[in-house]
Amino acid sequence: MKSDQSCKRDLVIGIDTSDTHLGVTILQNDKLILQGEEPKKKGNDRLFPLIHEMFQDRNLSWDRMKVIGVCVGPGNFNGIRVGVSAARGLSLSLGIPAIGVDKFTAVALGYEDPLLITVKSVKDNFFARLGTSGQPFVATLNTLRLPATENLSVIGFEAEKIGAQFGLKYLAPKYNPSHSVAIISSSQVGLNHSPPKPFYVSPPRIDTSLGKLVNQMNPRRSN
Repeated sequence: MKSDQSCKRDLVIGIDTSDTHLGVTILQNDKLILQGEEPKKKGNDRLFPLIHEMFQDRNLSWDRMKVIGVCVGPGNFNGIRVGVSAARGLSLSLGIPAIGVDKFTAVALGYEDPLLITVKSVKDNFFARLGTSGQPFVATLNTLRLPATENLSVIGFEAEKIGAQFGLKYLAPKYNPSHSVAIISSSQVGLNHSPPKPFYVSPPRIDTSLGKLVNQMNPRRSN
């Protein structure tokens, strides 16, 4: 799909499929205009219909998109693959960049180190990263070991429990993940980026079925 170069590109979309919900945020001129969220029990193949419904709600056109941001994980393996595939497909179709944003960066947007950032995993596990550029790891409340860091705060999954157990200040995210992804992606327009790819902390357990995603890779234009 080719975009009309004469059309003003003022829209940014942020996609998050890494958790139990499909999340989509649309910015216009870097201001929030729409957010949508659906439980994944309706299926990952609801991503494009959700986006299309949001575009119809404001009579938006795909030709106005300037960048697509997507959360690349960590999180739900199959959900991440769906989101990344969707972003890359839209990028090729519309001729605009797709930018991958990791979940740690999305969760911590608006805060500064020292931080312990946590992301939901499976069962009692969670993914964690010390600092905005530290090495991610997998832990539980019982196995988590922290260095002696002055004024360390915790943000993300089970942050309140972790803060209470380790005597850390608990912070609430300033934005939901798809909103953070949209903000970060908008700020990186014009920079060189490789196509987004899944970010896994532990080896993925792959489900080869992607539902109806492939058939939805050419979204309808809104007039």
